[in-house]
Amino acid sequence: MTKIVLTADSTLMSEYNKHVFLGFAACAPKLIPSWIYSKIFCPPAEENRNGGVIYGHCGQRKIEAALLNNGFCEDDIAVVHPDRLSRVVDKKTRVLGITTHDPLGLGPASTTFSDLVNKETFTSIFFKKIISNPIETVNIRLIR
Repeated sequence: MTKIVLTADSTLMSEYNKHVFLGFAACAPKLIPSWIYSKIFCPPAEENRNGGVIYGHCGQRKIEAALLNNGFCEDDIAVVHPDRLSRVVDKKTRVLGITTHDPLGLGPASTTFSDLVNKETFTSIFFKKIISNPIETVNIRLIR
């Protein structure tokens, strides 16, 4: 299928119900169930007919543009919501790029709120969900 797959945690792969300030809720501690949070604050970004997101994160689009400018073609790259990885990742996939801003929820904004209630942030929860996703068709190694 696709050689290079770019994704991000769910808090970044959204249009925030067309209200940009809802994106700040990404650093909020988990006080409501994830499904309610996702529906209100960060529903999945709209997809094109190929299953990729129409509007990806700026950093992802810059990586995609650099790849396209350096010999890769559009069919080699997919920018997808993390819940759709199983649709595009297969044995031909060589790179899974994950964009994140605060994967452990330890940034200043995150800790300001999460420390008040001693709860993990949604950025951390959704990042851990990606890296623990067992995509059985490929062997992906985490590079630190």
